[in-house]
Amino acid sequence: MSQRQLQPNYIFGSYVASHPRGMACSFAEKGFCFCRIYRMKSFLAFAYLAYFGVLGVFVPYIGLYLDSRGLNSHDIGLLLAIVTGMRIIGPSLWGAIR
Repeated sequence: MSQRQLQPNYIFGSYVASHPRGMACSFAEKGFCFCRIYRMKSFLAFAYLAYFGVLGVFVPYIGLYLDSRGLNSHDIGLLLAIVTGMRIIGPSLWGAIR
């Protein structure tokens, strides 16, 4: 083990834990570890992948589905415009409520 991995951790009263990839956490003495950031980034990346994946499947086919249900082009356009408008102003409205 290197000298860096054996430095005492004054906050938690133990030695600095090694990173899951084998590197020492450089800021573990201060209670901060970059491996937490990597985990948050990977979770956020998965959340974006799931959200935009569902959106990418939903948006192209919702118009065809609504057309098969008997709605005309004007009604489908109006419905999709309302959905898009609510996605734009919805977070601000939700923030004002809370």
